[in-house]
Amino acid sequence: MQASQLAEYDDIAISLVIDPLLGFKTHKMNPKFRWVTCNKEDLRYIVEKYIANGDLDEAYDAISSTKWANHYLMNKTPLQKQHFRDHLCRYLRVFSSKSGFHILPVRRYSAEKLEAKVCVTTEWPKSSKIHDLCGCIAEMTEEEEKRLLRPGENDFSIMFSTRKKCSQLWLGPAAYINHDCRPSCKFVSTGRDTACVKVLRDLKAGDEVTCYYGDNFFGDNNKDCKCETCERRRKEKANGSLKRINYSLRETDNRLKFRRLHSEDSSVSSSQCSDSSGCACEKLTIKVPIEITKNV
Repeated sequence: MQASQLAEYDDIAISLVIDPLLGFKTHKMNPKFRWVTCNKEDLRYIVEKYIANGDLDEAYDAISSTKWANHYLMNKTPLQKQHFRDHLCRYLRVFSSKSGFHILPVRRYSAEKLEAKVCVTTEWPKSSKIHDLCGCIAEMTEEEEKRLLRPGENDFSIMFSTRKKCSQLWLGPAAYINHDCRPSCKFVSTGRDTACVKVLRDLKAGDEVTCYYGDNFFGDNNKDCKCETCERRRKEKANGSLKRINYSLRETDNRLKFRRLHSEDSSVSSSQCSDSSGCACEKLTIKVPIEITKNV
């Protein structure tokens, strides 16, 4: 599938499946894309019915039978119709009871508008693959890059293949995954032009799925990154609790929990001492296994 076709199918599939359920417009490859002229309540009903009965074929047939979709597919070739069906069904499977994740609204990255994030709905052990959290890949020529991409507007889902030396368009449910410098998952190939995510550490229901976009995605060395990990590190550095020279402790869930609990204990002890005159505070030494790694 060509990049322009994938971008078109993705915009339409999102507007038919994701946007009616979330209630707002999510990212589109075409910055001037207009919502399809289907009744959004009808679309929402179709997806909610699919959530209840799990009949994927029935849901697709109902969507493709709407006046707008029927007109759109009228002049498509059988192969184009199949590609469109495959891509729309990727988004429908997001709402399957077996998917193990859902897409939710979030205001974390912008105070002015709602955006989206992916959270798991069940436990996912380390090294497992979330197959329905997938994406489709299309290689882009330099001409397509110039024609399709607008920096800062729709270049949110572009990867560069160091092996093929070309840019690749990456679209599908996994395009809703946000970046974090300490990601919970990573992208893994599932075929020539498809990929899903692999879990890097145990996830429990409610945890957000995050992936690492790259070393310089948010400026040089990601200096403009606003992920939760970078925000936490900046706060710790400002408070003097994070000291980095050449080496540092590798961050793990247990160590992050220890930092938080230790910080809370310190604040309680400090308040108790200030209320008591001449008290003698007993030092508590907690030993944790030290693992030294290069600072990255």
